[in-house]
Amino acid sequence: MKSFLSACLFIITFGLSAQTVLKGTLKDAASGETLPFVNLGLLNKNIGTVSDDNGVFHLAVPKINETDTVRISAIGYATKDIPLGLMQKQLKEDPVVLMQEEATELEELVITNENTEPKEDIMGNPTRSQSGSVGFTSNKLGNEIGMVMIVRYPPMKLKTFTASVTSIKNPKLKMRLNFYSVKDGEPDKPIINQNIIVTPPANNTLLEVDLTPYNIVVEESFFVSLEWIESSTKAVKFSADFSEGTTPMMLRATSQGSWEKANNFGIGFTVTGQYW
Repeated sequence: MKSFLSACLFIITFGLSAQTVLKGTLKDAASGETLPFVNLGLLNKNIGTVSDDNGVFHLAVPKINETDTVRISAIGYATKDIPLGLMQKQLKEDPVVLMQEEATELEELVITNENTEPKEDIMGNPTRSQSGSVGFTSNKLGNEIGMVMIVRYPPMKLKTFTASVTSIKNPKLKMRLNFYSVKDGEPDKPIINQNIIVTPPANNTLLEVDLTPYNIVVEESFFVSLEWIESSTKAVKFSADFSEGTTPMMLRATSQGSWEKANNFGIGFTVTGQYW
């Protein structure tokens, strides 16, 4: 028994020593205000996290990745790429990471005929099935799921986002609704300049988000996703479409990770847009 316990303690000690834990607080360089829900992670390694409401982050990195680079990104701020070793040294000297505000130059599209009666188009996967469901692949902060939306009548002003929720007794947690441009079939750059924070419904109904305050106008296909930004052990699931030819769901495990396509798995996300 003693030797078994010693072996267990050795394994636990080895596990703890085999990783580097980065801890700190993200703040605006000019105002000193803390920055919530900032993405941090190793580039394309599916090792990442999101800062909490107070800008505090904890990122555990295996020793095998000690030569990798940490990327820190937030809407409205310049992206930081810092070698892991250098970031570890900097955090020991000062646990505060300052982010420089950056004017996001989003392409401005102007609709010139808004005085006419608009028409509407629904993009995405309208399934409301309660029999099949998909969800976040884990509860890791930064876990993200979404799909490409095809714009048939550009330019189009986005009106509402809807997700069909199948799970019940959902936690009252925060998720982020993201919009990206598309490059080579994958999400590329954000097309909005502010965070859209949403909360899932308590039970299996619709999550509906009014997009009109954000004045999002698109003229080509875009990617929409929901991102897990607040810890919870309870899963949130959405309607699924497994029919052939459905627009596939795409996902990434955590912040700054690589995107993967789930072929023949469609998720019940739709976006309603107006065109003239």
